[in-house]
Amino acid sequence: MQAKDNGTQPLWAVDLRPFSYSSRPNPHYIGGKAYIGGKFVDIGVLFPTSDEVICYFVTKADAGQLVRRNELTPTDPFVLQFVAFDAKTGALKFRKQLPTRSGISSVMMNDEGNFIVRNGDFLRLYSPDFKVLRERKLEGVKKYDYWELRLSPTGRTLLLKHYIPSNTHIEILRSSSLSPLGSGLDRALSFRFAISDDSLATAEESTRVLLRKFVEPWRVTWEGKSHLCLPTPAFVTNTELPTLCWYELTVVNTKGQIIMQDRLEGGKEGEPRGANLRYARRQIFRRIRRARKRWFHGFNRHKAEPDANPDL
Repeated sequence: MQAKDNGTQPLWAVDLRPFSYSSRPNPHYIGGKAYIGGKFVDIGVLFPTSDEVICYFVTKADAGQLVRRNELTPTDPFVLQFVAFDAKTGALKFRKQLPTRSGISSVMMNDEGNFIVRNGDFLRLYSPDFKVLRERKLEGVKKYDYWELRLSPTGRTLLLKHYIPSNTHIEILRSSSLSPLGSGLDRALSFRFAISDDSLATAEESTRVLLRKFVEPWRVTWEGKSHLCLPTPAFVTNTELPTLCWYELTVVNTKGQIIMQDRLEGGKEGEPRGANLRYARRQIFRRIRRARKRWFHGFNRHKAEPDANPDL
């Protein structure tokens, strides 16, 4: 971890090399290195509580290269490392190693504090003490197929998207049990999509963001001004949806009402707008809470004001 240019120092820093970090395989990318600035998914950080931070990353196994097609075992050639630290001091709390496969590995947490872990072509639900609660195989992964996972803001609902050329199959699951809530084909769902507990949002190839309840048809909930805009929707609550078009940030609710519009500053000198999207996205969550307070304050004040012409 490095200090920022403004002189701000990190609260603490930890060297991950003693935890086999140096033996990481080549990272896997979502949609290739060009997508989201080359964001790879075999590494990440979780905050189970305000007092704990967990780092996870994939490393090569010290021994064992035997792969069993239909089950994960300690003899698999890759290991998913969990390393937990005290968020205030950086002191090591625990370390856990799980078997995984080549391919994408990722970790999320549901609303019950359980880990939703993708181990290559397996999906597992682990308890906080890493007991396997549920497991399923992600079938049919071939050269041009891929699976994507999305979790709702509350952590209650999980979406599995299985892309097959010319078709997209989705499954909506309860995150607490991986039991199905619904499934079907949805060709309108693009690679820019998000999920809440009862809705899906996706961006069209044009400037529009579409939204639908799980059992309803798609409808337009927002449309950008520029034909060059490629909006990226993301639920921050079950009813609020920020979308970023270059550096223009718009927050709408599921009724299509605009809650906030703002222009974010950022990007290097000479850089085209939108080239530094990760910087812009960090600012979304800094401003969204303040914008919501302003919007709700104005709405409540409007309701409280007496009607100047009660007879009209």
